Amino acid sequence: EQEGFSQIDESVIEQVQKAFKRVKITNKKIKIIERFSGATLHKLILEIPVESSYSDINKNMKNIQATMGNELVSIEIGDSPNTIDMFIPKKERDIIYLGNLMKNEKFIEKKNEMHLPIVIGESSSGEILFNCMTEMVHLLVAGTTGSGKSVFLHNIIFSLLINTNPDTLNLKL
Repeated sequence: EQEGFSQIDESVIEQVQKAFKRVKITNKKIKIIERFSGATLHKLILEIPVESSYSDINKNMKNIQATMGNELVSIEIGDSPNTIDMFIPKKERDIIYLGNLMKNEKFIEKKNEMHLPIVIGESSSGEILFNCMTEMVHLLVAGTTGSGKSVFLHNIIFSLLINTNPDTLNLKL
């Protein structure tokens, strides 16, 4: 598990196990290859049971969601053979601090190679997301009221102000 992130409560894993058993995907214990808890999601990388297939699990997603009592539970085909990535929304979101993201080793290492480095946030697997504004053709920021669009734009502006030489950056509002 990645350092600095909350661990997945065993009750979530038990819930997944019970759901797979109830919808008759497998009676055996599910093999969890990796687990991660990000700011908004729990991510489990599961081995597809021998007696089942991805399509069996996918066909039963509505039943799994109903059994778990969460219609936002989802799956994707895993990166490794015979695996699935299962995403379970957290009941309470964690706070991600921009300062912590800007102190990330990957960002610090790459920001000097960029003309206008910005920190975007964190992926569902906990990876820091950043890019150079000069390489981004377009940036569309959309969402519902109160979802954080203004906060995101403020973070981009702040990221530019902190990480860019004043001779390079000229903001006109």
